[in-house]
Amino acid sequence: MTGQSSDNIPVLRPDLPLEGRGKLQPQADETTRRLYGDVKPDLVKIETERARGSGFFVDENGRVVTDAHCVQDAREVQVRTAGGDFYRARIEKLDDINDLAVLRLEDGKTPAGEKPVSLGASRQLRPDQPVYALGNPLGLDQVYISPGYFRRRETLGQLITADGGKDEITLEKTLEQMTPLERREAQQVLNRTLIHGRVHIEPGNSGGPLIDAQGNVVGVSDLLNSQDHSLAYFTPVEKVRDLLNQTDPRFSFSYTRMGADWAEDYKNLWRQEPLAAGLYTGLAGGAGGLLVSRLPRLASAAMVYYGATHLASDYDHWRGSHNSTDSWKFGLSSVSDLAITAGGVAGLFAGTRTTGLAVMGAGLLARLGTDFIPNRLVLTDIRRTARNDYRPPESLDHLLGSSQPTGDALKRLNTGH
Repeated sequence: MTGQSSDNIPVLRPDLPLEGRGKLQPQADETTRRLYGDVKPDLVKIETERARGSGFFVDENGRVVTDAHCVQDAREVQVRTAGGDFYRARIEKLDDINDLAVLRLEDGKTPAGEKPVSLGASRQLRPDQPVYALGNPLGLDQVYISPGYFRRRETLGQLITADGGKDEITLEKTLEQMTPLERREAQQVLNRTLIHGRVHIEPGNSGGPLIDAQGNVVGVSDLLNSQDHSLAYFTPVEKVRDLLNQTDPRFSFSYTRMGADWAEDYKNLWRQEPLAAGLYTGLAGGAGGLLVSRLPRLASAAMVYYGATHLASDYDHWRGSHNSTDSWKFGLSSVSDLAITAGGVAGLFAGTRTTGLAVMGAGLLARLGTDFIPNRLVLTDIRRTARNDYRPPESLDHLLGSSQPTGDALKRLNTGH
């Protein structure tokens, strides 16, 4: 893959807000343009019901690396490639100490046209050496590149106690309140090494790669300073290699296929309380019929809005899906949305109202029916593989007790999701 010919590639800099992209984008130097063109196909956007993050392919088997905090509390994970296609993914491995996760696309292979990154070595970095962060800041679909330079390595504990040690007293009190297992992992978190760079990143960059001038990944975006987003912290690439090569995973994951949440709840209600389910169904149908008979134009206008908004989303998912069940579901729902919209428009006029309402009703029933198709890959359970250890994955906030005062240095840190 060759570099882009345009000088106006998306560059993320502290002196240029994201609102200034486009014609106001500064000219990038040759190295930045080359790296952006070379590495962009390696990147993905991570989407869950809780967060938006970034990630990158690491092999030809559909494996993606991102930050643990982007996915560990999510029931569903979707990966959107730089080309706009989306895939459902499973969490394969999780390192909650170093805030890393390995995902695998459900079909088990890296899409054609995408390619894995080249993993380098962070230990070779020297102060003031140029580095570049890539990712999807603020959850945008566009990949941005952030030129900067490496500063130093430091542990998270050194970062927290950077105020001359006054945070250490509070932190020790927090550790004393932990169980032995929690205390051991908290100490591991405090001792983890971070790459400190003068590189501007934003929430949403989490999990994206930090690369050197040769395009090799040397780190993964992890933490940012909320007062100065150009002071960023990255997990060393050596921890990525350790997780990829891990033969004894610390966590196991269970998944199932499900339809829409409301559809699953509705099915459960029929199983557990059929009388209540029948009553609710009758009331909903009666209310809808009353609205259509009494206020047909209002009902039609509402369905035009409903159908048009869902059509945009469903068609986008159908066009970008690479799963046969998703293709069927979103294809059918797109046709149903079109029927709802067309029927609603016809229902606005007296001469075509009867036909329009019939088409609109049939489309709505079909659209609701597609929600029962079990296409979603949903995480149902996550457990530690260690015997008699039933704790969920830990977050940085929980391990360090951030609900208690832990000093100004820690308060300035935000996880970038």
